[in-house]
Amino acid sequence: AINNNNITGTVPEIIWELHDLRELLLSCNSFEGTLSSNINNLDELKALDIKNNNFSGKIPPEIGRISPDYLFFQGNDFNGTMPSDLCGPRLKQLWADCGEVTCCCCTACCEDGSVCQMNKDDQKNCDSNDTSEKPAGKADP
Repeated sequence: AINNNNITGTVPEIIWELHDLRELLLSCNSFEGTLSSNINNLDELKALDIKNNNFSGKIPPEIGRISPDYLFFQGNDFNGTMPSDLCGPRLKQLWADCGEVTCCCCTACCEDGSVCQMNKDDQKNCDSNDTSEKPAGKADP
């Protein structure tokens, strides 16, 4: 874990080659750029915490192939649609910015509407959950 270390720049490509990595905890730094499509190489990844950085762009669809249990994306500049493959039975918790990322598996937003959160206990059907009307913003869980 290298949380809260004021690290800047992009995530080194070598990280995406660590096939046995179980947790990637990079939150509260200043990483930037896009999330690599090589994330699908992290076959054993159970938790991805990249909240509160400067990542941008779309969340790569390849992340759906690894199906982590815990995903924390909030506090970045991601946009677009979260890959629906992420909403499978393994996913226990997901946090993303409302309004910036459309997420079919998010079931609730904080009272201020800034962070979309999904917890396994209250997960709903993706087809019946529209998150497109939620306001944009960023917050910590």
